Amino acid sequence: MNIKKHLISVFVLILIGLVIGWLTRPPIIPLNQPIHAHAYVDIFICGKQWDLPRAEQGMGDMGGEKFRGIPLLHTHDDNTIHLEGVVRNRQQVSLGAFFDAIGVPFDTTKVFNTTNGDLCNGKQGSWKMYVNGKQTNDFRNYIPLNIHDPNKQVISLVFDAAA
Repeated sequence: MNIKKHLISVFVLILIGLVIGWLTRPPIIPLNQPIHAHAYVDIFICGKQWDLPRAEQGMGDMGGEKFRGIPLLHTHDDNTIHLEGVVRNRQQVSLGAFFDAIGVPFDTTKVFNTTNGDLCNGKQGSWKMYVNGKQTNDFRNYIPLNIHDPNKQVISLVFDAAA
């Protein structure tokens, strides 16, 4: 009888762990169904904030609103990545694919025209990437989460002098 109670307790604990894991999992981009997600992009070079390039005349237009990029992956002059459409392959919506779509050089060593080793306040600088304050080295391979509110998914690209 004691063993039966112990097994039930273990089963309940495992079940609770699975439910907590399921409820706290990151909301990944679904495949083959419509999505509408956003991520805010903060770029700092030597302490100065930079904006994503603006949409220009002759670029895309969605419902009367200009955008830069492609319909699936674009920005509306708001420093926000807009993911809108059906994703067949998550690499289609990677951070690298976004920067390619808006025409900005981007990888682990370069954003815009600033490259690791360039001077920042008299010292050699390098790029770091953070998602919601947590450092990551994913850069081009980062896949934004399926989150509608851009304030809940902030991607920061920071170029500063090495400490």
